[in-house]
Amino acid sequence: TAAGDFDGDAVNNLREYQRGTNPTNALSVNVTLYASSLIGSNVYDGLSATVTNGHGPKLNIQAAALDAVSGDNVSIAEGTYREAILETDTSINLVPNGVATVDPN
Repeated sequence: TAAGDFDGDAVNNLREYQRGTNPTNALSVNVTLYASSLIGSNVYDGLSATVTNGHGPKLNIQAAALDAVSGDNVSIAEGTYREAILETDTSINLVPNGVATVDPN
């Protein structure tokens, strides 16, 4: 079922399908999510660094972090992100590409 978790990785089958991972293989659960203050939109799924075929980067680091599961990477494009300090209950890796500044004001 969509709500089930066949591989026991704590990510339900529907979410794995949406993320492009294999719901029957616990080793496939992690992805890289993308954030870009220049071309991003929080409507995008964050699964692509560029806007293509309905995919694209999140506008905010926080939005990408909230979509992440433990072990995911969040690739942060160079730019200024106008948002508060990140809060998440998962263990993720933030990977800046160039100078990424978080401005909470």
